[in-house]
Amino acid sequence: MSGGGQRGIAGTLLPRAVVFEARDSTGAALSGQAVTFTGVNARIQPQVAPTDAAGQVRVGVTLGERAGSATVIASVGVVEKQVAFNVAAGPAAQLVVMCRGGELSSHFAMRPDSEIAVRVSARDGFANPTPLLGLRAAVADARIFRVLSVQQDSVSGTIALKPDQPGTTSLAVIANGLRQYLTVTVPPRAAPGQVDCR
Repeated sequence: MSGGGQRGIAGTLLPRAVVFEARDSTGAALSGQAVTFTGVNARIQPQVAPTDAAGQVRVGVTLGERAGSATVIASVGVVEKQVAFNVAAGPAAQLVVMCRGGELSSHFAMRPDSEIAVRVSARDGFANPTPLLGLRAAVADARIFRVLSVQQDSVSGTIALKPDQPGTTSLAVIANGLRQYLTVTVPPRAAPGQVDCR
């Protein structure tokens, strides 16, 4: 088979077709042989096709949703051949904000007597991790809490927050051309049972 080793983005069609060639023990082309294709993290079109006069079958391969590797297996009777491909994550489609191991929804509270750090990562449309670019954070009302620092590497970033007084305001997390808005409440110091990032 030829066409292996290509690299593409998850969920996309590879630019070059995969070509399977069937020959007998003397090297002569075998036409009219039904070839069955099986994909691992890949979809093949068509899944079954006969070889042409040159003993070849061409198929299109759409990569699966999981970043990493994909494989196409072609079989004629008991003979099997396979080729592998590299599947890359697509462009960032969502930002994920985590605190204490849990993903934050649209609203969370933090104790007024503490500092917290939230972790930010980016994912493509299939939830594959993708590089985090240009992480920033902004607070609508800096009297309620402040952004102490923003740090990032190529995979994820950390935003440190410090509450100053009770109230509710919004935090904008910005990266990869995306914005994630979170409503943050700092309760009064007397409020019982308040836990960071809940």
